[in-house]
Amino acid sequence: MKKRRRENTARLEAAESLVQLYDEGNGEGYCEPHTGTASMTDLSMKDVEELLAKQHELQSQIAKQERDILKDDNCKLIEACNELKKIEGDKEDVKSLKEENKTLKKELDLLHFTEASLEDNNKMVKYYTGLPDYHTLKSVFEFVFSVTQASRSSLTTVQQFCAVLIKFCLGLGDQDLAYRFGVDQSTMSRHIKKIVDILYIRLQPLVS
Repeated sequence: MKKRRRENTARLEAAESLVQLYDEGNGEGYCEPHTGTASMTDLSMKDVEELLAKQHELQSQIAKQERDILKDDNCKLIEACNELKKIEGDKEDVKSLKEENKTLKKELDLLHFTEASLEDNNKMVKYYTGLPDYHTLKSVFEFVFSVTQASRSSLTTVQQFCAVLIKFCLGLGDQDLAYRFGVDQSTMSRHIKKIVDILYIRLQPLVS
């Protein structure tokens, strides 16, 4: 398209030059100095009208090509803007989903008594375990389980330890604890027995 545009521009300039030559010679058979021969400006009115018509046609073609180029560029710009908006929208969606996931994870932690749910909630620690704060809970846990290798389980050792403390502090049954921690009653009972045995081994020398 740009090549055709250049060609039409060149034709238009040539036509304008011929018209200019005619105007300078006044259309009266002007002769070149020192030669006495008729110059190329010896054009009839018909020739001039044809040149003017051709000039107008070329101008119209160039104007149309200019509009087409601008229209094409505008369409590309609109597409680029839409794509950018889509990308920005996707980023916002991802950010929103991350925030929602983070919130749901916190809610799930609160329901299942994970370490994360207790870490920043000393009131919760004191109510359910009887210990004053999370730091104390963590210190007691590290003392008791410093040399103990926990077995594979659906609950972490911290959760099992907390379940035992909750049972001692609030007097909750194994089935109640199983619901709170999202496991079967048999699994909870097994965990409690194991943790109580470890507590006895680790703490018995301190009270004897």
